[in-house]
Amino acid sequence: MMKNVFFIACFSSSSQVSIECDYSTYTYEVLGNTYRCNVKNSPNVINSETALITSTYGVHQSGKSNNDVIGFHVAGNNFQYFPQGLEKNFKNIKLIYMFRCKLTEIHQAELKPFPNLVYIYLFANLIEVIEPGLFDFNPNLEYISIGDNKIAHIDANVFNGLTMLWHLHLNSVPCYDKYTCTYSHTQDFIRELITNLQPQITSVASKTCINCCPIDQLTTFDMQIGNLSATLATFKPFQDVMDSQLSGITSKISEYGSKFNDVLVAHESINSRLADFEVKTNKKFEEIKQDLASTRHKMAVNFDEKIKGIEKRLIKKIEDILDEKLGRILDEKLGILIEAKSATA
Repeated sequence: MMKNVFFIACFSSSSQVSIECDYSTYTYEVLGNTYRCNVKNSPNVINSETALITSTYGVHQSGKSNNDVIGFHVAGNNFQYFPQGLEKNFKNIKLIYMFRCKLTEIHQAELKPFPNLVYIYLFANLIEVIEPGLFDFNPNLEYISIGDNKIAHIDANVFNGLTMLWHLHLNSVPCYDKYTCTYSHTQDFIRELITNLQPQITSVASKTCINCCPIDQLTTFDMQIGNLSATLATFKPFQDVMDSQLSGITSKISEYGSKFNDVLVAHESINSRLADFEVKTNKKFEEIKQDLASTRHKMAVNFDEKIKGIEKRLIKKIEDILDEKLGRILDEKLGILIEAKSATA
């Protein structure tokens, strides 16, 4: 007897989407310079849960490829659902930025492929529920912005375990639970959220509308979290480098200080030698002055003595000359007298 065997195959149809990227480097808070795919406005939309990104195209910067892309940036495009297959095109995503994309929901399974996610920005969309455990597979998150959505429910424990969390923005969230939309519930949520995130919180600012419940604009709540330990961990490599450089600088300062002390000692020695030289010079100068005075005195005495000797010799010479002339005159006169006397005799 032949048996009829029936095979039933189930296929889930999915729409394939190709994304055009404007590849560029942009500076984001926390991440700094980020090589990103900035999705261009195009007729391709993701308006189905089964929409799958099968390819991307665009001109990379020189030397770059999809492996270098760490940021996915979408602004103003019609992405009603989170893009499936993103991780297959960009394997090293750290940043997801979806602004005014009409995104209606976000699930843990969609974020699970991004364990290195650091920055998620879902501001100004249409998200209604932040489900429990949404970020369980994203432990490195430092920056979360889910403000200005249509959130009707959010679990106060959803951020637990995010020890690296630095900034949390819950701006302009209408109501945290539309089924228990009361002032006290909102305050309880805020209190529980703050308690869960201690000691990460550095500043909290909240403005609660008490009189508008149960109207949808119940609460405007702004929170910014600064995780000191995460901040220190983020800057630890830079701190290590700075400490190393500081240690080198300190060593150099110590070395230069030692050399400076040597210079000071040498300077003092030079000053001492200069002072000694000045004393000796002054003494020598006085000695020279005295020697000069003594020499001048001696020269003056010698000069006087020589003058006197010359005077004596001159006087003696004059006397000799006078004596000689006078003798001749006398002799002549005497001879004349003798001759005259002889003539008269």
